[in-house]
Amino acid sequence: DPRFLSGLGVVYHEYVHYFVQHNLPTVPRWFNEGLAEYYSTFATDAEAAVVGLPVERHLTWIRTHDELGLAGLLESGGHTDERHRAGQVGQFYAVSWGLVHYLFSSDIERAGQLAEFFERTAQGEEPVRAFESALDTKIGDLEKALKAYFLGATLPAARIGLDRLDGAIDVRVEGTAPSDLFSLLGDLVVRQGLEQRAETLYSLSLAHDPDHAEAHAGLAFVRDLQSRLEEAEVLYRQALEMGPRQARSYLLYGRHLLARLPGAREEGGVEAAAALAEAAQLAFAQAADLDPEFAETHAMLGYSHLFTPGDAARGIAPLEKAQKLLPGRSDVVFHLLQLHLKLGHFDRARELTNGVLARIGGEDMVYRANEEIERASLIRAANEALREGRHEEGLRFLDNAIAVTSDPQVRAELERELHSLEARLPSSP
Repeated sequence: DPRFLSGLGVVYHEYVHYFVQHNLPTVPRWFNEGLAEYYSTFATDAEAAVVGLPVERHLTWIRTHDELGLAGLLESGGHTDERHRAGQVGQFYAVSWGLVHYLFSSDIERAGQLAEFFERTAQGEEPVRAFESALDTKIGDLEKALKAYFLGATLPAARIGLDRLDGAIDVRVEGTAPSDLFSLLGDLVVRQGLEQRAETLYSLSLAHDPDHAEAHAGLAFVRDLQSRLEEAEVLYRQALEMGPRQARSYLLYGRHLLARLPGAREEGGVEAAAALAEAAQLAFAQAADLDPEFAETHAMLGYSHLFTPGDAARGIAPLEKAQKLLPGRSDVVFHLLQLHLKLGHFDRARELTNGVLARIGGEDMVYRANEEIERASLIRAANEALREGRHEEGLRFLDNAIAVTSDPQVRAELERELHSLEARLPSSP
């Protein structure tokens, strides 16, 4: 689309995300992305604004595929297993856009039905059932209606006369410092995977203001993406010394610290890794203080407590808040489950697995969760047996925990622990 290629489509898309983040933080990701794509083709002329023009690549995808996968989109909330995400990204954006376009442009009553769907899911109703009840139609029938809608000769678009806006809104224009503008543009394009262009924009920001904290943090993030972690560390520290005004800078630094955990564990052991995790927790907490409704900071703050011994309970509250703000994020639920297992809350972990995770995470995520529960149960049994002097039984439990573990890194850690125990424990008579 010409608007997208010229950059305006990206601007409109990201502005909608900004609006949704601050006004509708609990909507599922498919709606967030579909709405952003719907408004990405926004256009104006001297007389009117036009909303709902087609996104040609999405329209082509829908018209050339028989199965839209609508039920799967609703069930997952728009989140897929990381291994499959790359292959499904075209489908996800196309169907999300198509569903929003149909709901917004096909019939004025659909918008009210969508609001009812959100109310039902907020009360805990399973998404597909809530959607069928709110729209009074079966998912299979809705998918057929969507196909027919997009196979039509033209798509409806709303043309709103500018005279209808007279007096409706109060618009104020304020100047933006060049350093802020270039930094914000850098944030925009780095999310599109345009690292070199983002680096240029952050550098332009620093040329106007060498003490621009957000530009330093943005440039550090580019270095992270380039696996130049030492350079990133220097830039992040410079950014923090300058006092960032945006939560995103602290969030990026916390993520950077967590990415360094494997290397710290190899070089300095558990204590060095725990120190890094604690520094990350401080960064995420500062981000949450700057923007309490920035859901990702709460998700990362809770997640970071998986890497510090003895304080797992402190990670529960931020993850529970993140779960409310991001109800479609299966990774948030999975990390919450892991923290409960660290605390020995096996019943709560099973409840999360069989409830919300089964609804939004899919079979792979549920399989991983059950593996986590089984391994934690076996490790607990091993520790109890070892404390009571039943050494052979304890080693056997630990060996079984290794057998049920599919993650190579976790498996290797357990094997090292087993070999260490075998070397230290007295042999049976």
